Amino acid sequence: MLARRNPFWLEISRLNRLMDSFFRGIPSEERWLAEEIGFGSIPVDLSETEKEYVVRAEIPGVSKEDINVYCEANRVSISAEKKQLKRVESESYFQTESYVGQVSRTVILPGEVDASKAEATYRDGVLELRLPKLSPGLKGRQIHVR
Repeated sequence: MLARRNPFWLEISRLNRLMDSFFRGIPSEERWLAEEIGFGSIPVDLSETEKEYVVRAEIPGVSKEDINVYCEANRVSISAEKKQLKRVESESYFQTESYVGQVSRTVILPGEVDASKAEATYRDGVLELRLPKLSPGLKGRQIHVR
């Protein structure tokens, strides 16, 4: 027996696929606009092992001294300052797409973490956080980036 499909839900499904493809396919030339409106300002990958959560965040073009990470309970906040590149005085610029300013991202983890044992490393534009799963009763702390 064939079930009739509701045209309203078919249209909603089509619209969802269209929106997904739009945001997934933002060309690099328009990425600055996406950052300006807050979409994807710091892309992250989240994974976990038996003992820890791992967060990898793409933050190219910043120095590790300009990255701040704060961890508390099941929440990790990452912020960074992207500074202006030095301009060559002998060149005339007709287009600049480099984003300058503050970027940030807060990630909610599936469980609480032990912030006192958290580690952060930054290499080749990628910040990696290793966040051990929590033993009950511990509080948040600032994490130093190496």
